[in-house]
Amino acid sequence: MLQLLSDLNRFSNCEKDMLIAVSIGAITNILMNAVLIPRFYQNGAAIASVASEFIVMLCDAYFVKRIIELRIPAKVVMVTVIISMSVIICTLIVHGHVSSMFLRLLFAGITMVMTFVALSAKSIIAMKNGLE
Repeated sequence: MLQLLSDLNRFSNCEKDMLIAVSIGAITNILMNAVLIPRFYQNGAAIASVASEFIVMLCDAYFVKRIIELRIPAKVVMVTVIISMSVIICTLIVHGHVSSMFLRLLFAGITMVMTFVALSAKSIIAMKNGLE
């Protein structure tokens, strides 16, 4: 998704918008690293990287929306957020109560597959309903 939005910005001669989005992401990453790495070590760096990439994607989406009409149904966004939050909560619960690394990885894999299937199904249904 991030690559698609960046490509749309690049091909529409909006390099300045891309520079702004990437700069905001870089500044966010540096600040979050300064806060999270001392406390969470490599996990803090990973969280900061993912969060900054998400922010770059949001900025790119904002800039692309000015060029083309980008419609994302609110239902799809809400379902995605709810499913993602439930995965995070379940993972934290398992991480706190299961000591076996194998079982943690197994649970993470199963959760990822279930999330992918749920999000794919909801996206397909939403797109189908939007076309009718």
